[in-house]
Amino acid sequence: SNPDLVKFAADRVAELETPRQQAVEKSLSRFLEQAERIVAKQGSMGELAPYRDQLALPALVHGLGYHVAAQVDQALYPCVRETDDGSLYFLMPPGVQQFRLVGRKLPEGTQPFTGDYEVIVAAAVSADPEPEPEPEPESKPPSDSGSADEGLDAMPAGRDPTAD
Repeated sequence: SNPDLVKFAADRVAELETPRQQAVEKSLSRFLEQAERIVAKQGSMGELAPYRDQLALPALVHGLGYHVAAQVDQALYPCVRETDDGSLYFLMPPGVQQFRLVGRKLPEGTQPFTGDYEVIVAAAVSADPEPEPEPEPESKPPSDSGSADEGLDAMPAGRDPTAD
């Protein structure tokens, strides 16, 4: 919602988006090669972990989200989602009341976003899941009068029930 930040992102769409797209394309080809090795039993699933930051997160954001991070104390949290309206989302420890929005260094050492914003968290999001709704009572209790095979006669002979 910061007008200067919105203007910065709008004025530099290509400058911010190009490195993100290049990183995704480069990581995608390496990811696919690694996945093929794992399928061929020449690697382990643990080898895919780095692709969270190299491929998955950059694919979930736009240009600005790729270049910023939330800083709490000395820890940096990458942007995990950027919506079309420019909203930025970060996953941080519970109870964070404020953080700094800073530029992150890209793998090649550049830092196109040099801004530094103090962000105050307006409302804490609860980590507790909402209670599941009570199931509605069945209108008719199941009957014990039929056999376990009841209803199977309706299926034509030779038909595979899993084929649907």
